Amino acid sequence: MTNDTTSGSPGLRRPAVFLDRDGTIIEDGGYIDHPDKVQLCSGAREALRRMRRAGYALIVASNQSGVARGLFDERTVDEVNARITSLLGGEAAPDAFYYCPYLDGHEAVVEAYRHDSDWRKPKPGMLLAAAQEHGIDLTRSWMIGDALRDVEAGRRAGCRTILLAPDGAPDADVGEADHVVATLRDAADIVEGFVNEQQGSKPDAPQEPGSAELLRDIHRQLDLMQRRQRQGDFSYLRLIGTLAQLLAVVSAGWGLVGLLAGPSADAAPRLLLACFLQLVCLTILLGDRA
Repeated sequence: MTNDTTSGSPGLRRPAVFLDRDGTIIEDGGYIDHPDKVQLCSGAREALRRMRRAGYALIVASNQSGVARGLFDERTVDEVNARITSLLGGEAAPDAFYYCPYLDGHEAVVEAYRHDSDWRKPKPGMLLAAAQEHGIDLTRSWMIGDALRDVEAGRRAGCRTILLAPDGAPDADVGEADHVVATLRDAADIVEGFVNEQQGSKPDAPQEPGSAELLRDIHRQLDLMQRRQRQGDFSYLRLIGTLAQLLAVVSAGWGLVGLLAGPSADAAPRLLLACFLQLVCLTILLGDRA
């Protein structure tokens, strides 16, 4: 069963911190059958706020076999969860509450709730359902609780795990928890430290020039290449123009000599050749100045 306090975003894969309820967020007073019995654990509000600011969704996943045992109904569970949301408030308020009201065996006096459920921890059903409905990346998420069933559920879902053991826990009783701490504040320290470590290990993204600057660089390179090419062309053209000018002068002189020496059929072609060479020279000079 679930109580959503915010709308999910299935298209966005984000990390989450899954939390047990009784003994983790609120004091474990047995089967809590009334909202007035809710008392936050010391430091819970600030710890959850810190996890939120570290970039995690906050989702509660708890076994509530009191429903199957006939001690209270699902409406009471919802009212208790609403009271927790009110006491936490703001950034510390969970995004959703998931709970399992089922219990297998003779202790389940309410027949409708007497069966083995995939949602009951240590099975990971609640975490898997929350991941599906809220777009959670389980491999980047955490499960925090005060019992080995919480650790086992988180491990089976693919999360990192933190076991709360206020009085300490012998090695044989930590299961496969990644971390064992005394309080939820300590758990928040680990989550924040992990985020800081991950951010610190990411290499700085290479700085790429802006598109405008890149275009300017390309333009400068092309302009330089064109100028160098044009300079080579200008030298070649000047050489041809100089030769054409010399030939034009020679042809003109040759033609004038022919005219001064007397009527000659060769004088006119020589003068025409001089004019042609002069035109070639002028054309080359104009191209050189372009």
